Amino acid sequence: MIIRQLNPNDRITFLDFLKALDFKTWQAYGRWDYPNNNITKFFNDIAFEQCNKKDTEEIGLIIFNNEPIPYIIGYAHLMFSNKPSRSHSCSFGMVIHQKYQRQGWGQLLLKDTIRFAQQIGKEKIWLHVYAFNKPAIKLYKKHGFKKEGAFKKEEYKNGHYVDVLSLAKFI
Repeated sequence: MIIRQLNPNDRITFLDFLKALDFKTWQAYGRWDYPNNNITKFFNDIAFEQCNKKDTEEIGLIIFNNEPIPYIIGYAHLMFSNKPSRSHSCSFGMVIHQKYQRQGWGQLLLKDTIRFAQQIGKEKIWLHVYAFNKPAIKLYKKHGFKKEGAFKKEEYKNGHYVDVLSLAKFI
């Protein structure tokens, strides 16, 4: 397995990765609404461009298997504010393909993403996670993230409201 920064050459492989996520995994990631209509346009026009910006507002990292044919098994992103007073921190999000969850790949990607954030001078990583995503919360807490707050009934998913937790780690 290899972890490295997402680049323009990864476009097709990355879009294939996103398309292969099942509904449950997509919902737990929560970055975008599930693309029910015109899925091709969504993936071509939105996803890759947002995850592979040419400026420094967002950096994407991928974990992939390189044999025999390269395929991505997970993606993490760090997003930065342009506001000088927030330059010490960044937000974080991550998704692992359902086939590879609970096998340690998320932990590897998380550790590498934290290390990358440290290398570029960040002091704090924060994230939002759905309160129902117990495995992710357990992973984040295992790696030193602490709860900073909760947004009650923040989103409406699958017919009911869900809470969103805010977690952070000083690095």
